[in-house]
Amino acid sequence: MQNGSDVAYEIATADGDKYFYYTKNDPTIFFYHKNKEIGSADVKMMVKYLNKHNDGKKVNAIIKNVKVVDERKSASKD
Repeated sequence: MQNGSDVAYEIATADGDKYFYYTKNDPTIFFYHKNKEIGSADVKMMVKYLNKHNDGKKVNAIIKNVKVVDERKSASKD
């Protein structure tokens, strides 16, 4: 994944598709499916869209089911 940070965040969908990822390079988020970039969005634009469509309740419901698992290896002291 060429854009964004050195960390890729996996997004597992409700139907079990685990091939969605995103990376960040503030303020932009880059979205990938099966390691191919499918789009990007500015965080402020995303918030503006959600507010315009009154989707705050949907976001809060989704957040309740979010799990964050850090699978990065810790740096070695050698």
